[in-house]
Order: sequence, then structure tokens, then C-alpha cells
Amino acid sequence: SRPHTAPAVLLELGFMINPMEFEWIENQQQQEKLAVAIADGVNQWFQDGD
Repeated sequence: SRPHTAPAVLLELGFMINPMEFEWIENQQQQEKLAVAIADGVNQWFQDGD
């Protein structure tokens, strides 16, 4: 791993080769739910100071 000075995260939210996950990934409502959940998690991380 490389030296770093800033927090980072890699999100792998599904696999397009999986038909069920591909359908889920393409769904606008599911994308919005994921975006809100990710934003909530990032905000919580900043609030906790970790």
C-alpha cells in the first residue's frame, strides 16, 4: 500500500455480470438509496471523528 495522509474508501457495490445485481444497479430508486446510505455513513464518520 502507498503512504497516505487522507482517509479513503473504495466501494464495490455490485457486479454487472450478475443479472440480479445488474438490474438492481440500473434501478434509479436503488441508486438513490445507496447514495443516501453512503452519504449518511460518511457524515457519521466525520461526526464521530474517526
